Amino acid sequence: MQQSVRLLALVLLASWCLLPSRAPAATVQRLNTLRLDGYVGDPPPNRHERADLMLRAGQRELRFQVTEARVIKGNSTGAIILREVRRFRPNFTLRGPAELVAKVADAPLGARLRLFGTTRLGERTLSLMSVEPLPEPTARPR
Repeated sequence: MQQSVRLLALVLLASWCLLPSRAPAATVQRLNTLRLDGYVGDPPPNRHERADLMLRAGQRELRFQVTEARVIKGNSTGAIILREVRRFRPNFTLRGPAELVAKVADAPLGARLRLFGTTRLGERTLSLMSVEPLPEPTARPR
């Protein structure tokens, strides 16, 4: 009896040691749904937007001036995501349906766009879900 208890304990211990280790839940990077509003090209003189990104859209790289960045769903903020990709060039590689990537790649200079996509912290891929034109901003009364 005592020998079978020892054998069972040994088998349980060996089984526990062979289990794959799992990362703590806090280290698993969640998917963030990001909305980027902005325009294609260089900023006007003496104007600085929230971020000056370089996007790879298909075979083309283009500058995108971010006027607003917001995480719609996820565990981060737009500012944190922009800070994470700031040091890289290109900042994001656009993925997704070819027609969405082409909308960005073929956009003329000055085109105002709203990009919806998903990304994870530490990744530089933005998987596009939609690309929409933005209306021209209205002048604020002084």
